[in-house]
Amino acid sequence: MDKLDVESLFADIQSSINLLQDESEILSLCLEKIIEILQGERGFIVLNDKNQVKLMAYAVHHVDADILLEGEAISQTILNEALKAVKPIVLTDAMQDPQFSDTTSVVLSGLRSVLCVPIRSADGIYGVIYVDNRLRTCAFKKEHLAFLSGCAEKISG
Repeated sequence: MDKLDVESLFADIQSSINLLQDESEILSLCLEKIIEILQGERGFIVLNDKNQVKLMAYAVHHVDADILLEGEAISQTILNEALKAVKPIVLTDAMQDPQFSDTTSVVLSGLRSVLCVPIRSADGIYGVIYVDNRLRTCAFKKEHLAFLSGCAEKISG
């Protein structure tokens, strides 16, 4: 499989779907593959609940799901900006970015590289895929954004 081939990734995941029980397990498998391919440190997939009232964590990698959407484990500012702006957030060094560098979670976690891509549905934003790396600046490139955006399209479809 080509490292950044969305179709191959989802074909691989599709072959495992019959063994998985629910949407959360499928999204967890998807996230693990995304983290592996992008060499991310942490990540999550959050989706709106059935009533479109609040986001719920469906898949997490090296983030505590219980405090994901409430605490400072991840940048709520980055997450909210991706949801509000309805466009991907790409940060090569969040600690140096004027929009995010003074937020508590960015400072406390020493956040560097971030990709945060909204998942769209016919009704608007359905959720977000988030991948970060606290160790390396410039960890993600344009092709990584294209790959993650393709993954978001597949998840929403």
